[in-house]
Amino acid sequence: MSTESSGNLLNLNPTEWIEIQGSLLTGKLSRIQISEMLDDDLKELKQDTVNVRVWRNFAGEPMANAFRVLGLYWGISYELEFMGYDDSFSFVELLDVNVAISIEVILIDRSHYEMSDDAFTAWIKDREDYLTTVTGNAVVTVIAAEEIVYRFGGMEVSRVVSKIANQPLFDSRYEQISGSRLTPKAHFLIARELAATWVGSTIAPPKKLIVVDLDFTLHDGILGESQLNIKITEGYLALQEQLIAAKRRGFMLAIISKNDLKDVLDLLASQSMYLLNENDFVSIEASWESKCIAMSKILEKTRVNEDSVIFIDDNPVELLQMKAVYPSISLVSAAEGPDVAGETLRYLPGFQRQKGDDLGDTRIRDIQSNEERLELIQNGLNAYYQSAKPQVKISIQDEKQLERLVDLARRSNQFNLTLARAGIENYRNDESTWVGLGLVDHFNDSGVIGGILLKKLNPEECLIQELFLSCRVLGRGLENSLICQGILAGIKKLGSTRIRLTWTMGERNDPALKWLANTFLEDLPATSGQITISVVDVENLAVTPQGVEVEIKD
Repeated sequence: MSTESSGNLLNLNPTEWIEIQGSLLTGKLSRIQISEMLDDDLKELKQDTVNVRVWRNFAGEPMANAFRVLGLYWGISYELEFMGYDDSFSFVELLDVNVAISIEVILIDRSHYEMSDDAFTAWIKDREDYLTTVTGNAVVTVIAAEEIVYRFGGMEVSRVVSKIANQPLFDSRYEQISGSRLTPKAHFLIARELAATWVGSTIAPPKKLIVVDLDFTLHDGILGESQLNIKITEGYLALQEQLIAAKRRGFMLAIISKNDLKDVLDLLASQSMYLLNENDFVSIEASWESKCIAMSKILEKTRVNEDSVIFIDDNPVELLQMKAVYPSISLVSAAEGPDVAGETLRYLPGFQRQKGDDLGDTRIRDIQSNEERLELIQNGLNAYYQSAKPQVKISIQDEKQLERLVDLARRSNQFNLTLARAGIENYRNDESTWVGLGLVDHFNDSGVIGGILLKKLNPEECLIQELFLSCRVLGRGLENSLICQGILAGIKKLGSTRIRLTWTMGERNDPALKWLANTFLEDLPATSGQITISVVDVENLAVTPQGVEVEIKD
C-alpha cells in the first residue's frame, strides 16, 4: 500500500497498518493525507474517548487532525476542545465547562512575555499547579521558545531543537494566516509528542519489555551465513544505543531470532561489532521455531503481560503472526531501516514515562537467577531458604523510595489488590504511612519490589489504600512474609489494632486476588469488596520460615 492511497484510518487492514507506520510516525505524510484518514465514521468508533482540553495563547487547531490520527493509530480516540486565547492563563472558562476532561494541555508562545526565564518558569509552574488543583487532571505544557519545551507533572521532560533537517520551526509569515508562528512541521512535531508520548502514555499501559529481532533489525545482513556479512551502520548503532538507554530507564530486553543460539551468543560477545551483549537481555530465544512460541517462553519467564510488551521486527509476516496470537502486543516495524524503527519506538504510547528508574539490570539479573532458584525450589522451599538465605526487607516511610513506589504501583497490574494508583500527595497525607517491601538473597538484591499505603480511619482502625508486589519475585513462598510484615510495620506506625482490607476486581490482577483468597477468604472473590482483619491475624501470617531473615528499617 502506498502512502498516496492510504485511505481511511479505520479501514486499514493489518498489513496496511504495518506498512503505513513509518510514513505516519516520522511525519512523511502531508496534512491533506492526514485529513483524508479521518471522516464522520469516527463518531461511531467503539472506543472510549479521551477528552483533551487545550488552553493556549496561539492557534493550536493546525495540529488537531494529526493529533487525532496519531492517537487512533495506536488505538486511542482523542477529542480536542480548544479554549479561547488567553495570555494570562487565568482559566476563567473552567466555570462554563461541563464536559468530563481527561487531560489538560497548555500551549504557550514564550515570545508574548518579556519576563526573565526564571520568572517565566516560576509563573508557568504556578499556573500548572493551579490548573491541577482545580481540575484534578494531569497537565502537559508545551512552550514554544527558541526550542520547544515540554513539561509534565510540573517539570520539564523534553525539548525539541529549533531546526529539524534544516527546516525552521518558526516562521512569522504563518502567524497572519493561521494564528501561529509555528510551521506545519512544528505543529506535527507537537502533535506527535503529545498524542503518542506525554498525553498517550497517561492513557496507554506502561511498557516494560522490549523484544527485538536481530537480522536486518539490529544489524544489516543474515547472521547464519557468516559474521563477515554482518554490518553495523550508524543507524543500527543508534537503535542499539536507544535500547541500552531504555534498559537504563528500567526496561527489560529480550531477543527472538531465527538463528542458531551459538551464532547469536558469538555475535553478542563480539564487542567490536555490537554495543549490546548477552548480559543486557533477560532472555535470548534463538531457534528455528515459531517466534510466537518463543514469545510465550519469554512471557512466562518474565511474568509480563502481553500489553506491556513491544516487539520489533523487520519482517511484516512475523509482525502479523505475532499480532494474531498476541493482539495486545505493540508492534514496531524495522522494515524501513533502523532510523525509522527508532523514531517509531520513541513515539509509541507507554514507551516514554515521566519518571523511569535505573533497575533494568536488577530486573534482568533477578529473572536470570530464577532458573537457579527453581533448581533449589524443586527440592522444596526449605532447600531454597537454607541455601539462598533470603532476607525480607521492610522500610517505613523512606522518602528515597517514594517515587519508585508510586511508579511501581502504577505499573503493577497483576499483583495489585486495590488498583488505586495513588499519587505522592496521598502517600504524604498526615493520616497515612507507607511501607516499602524488598527482597534479597544470595543470587541477587531484587530491590524495592512492592509497597503498602495505609491510612488511619479512627484511633483503632486503618485502611489499606495500596497493596502491590512485582510478579518477578513470586514463587519463592515469601509473599505472606513480605506483605504481612509490611502491614504490621505500618499499623504499628499508625497505632491501629484493626485493618480494613479492600480489593478491586481488575482485568489482570488475578494473582493478587488469589493471594487474598488463599490468605483471608475461603473462595476467590467474584466482586470488589472489603474485610476487616485484626492485628493478631496478621501476626500469625507474618511468621517467616526458618532460614529467612527480616530487616525492618524505620
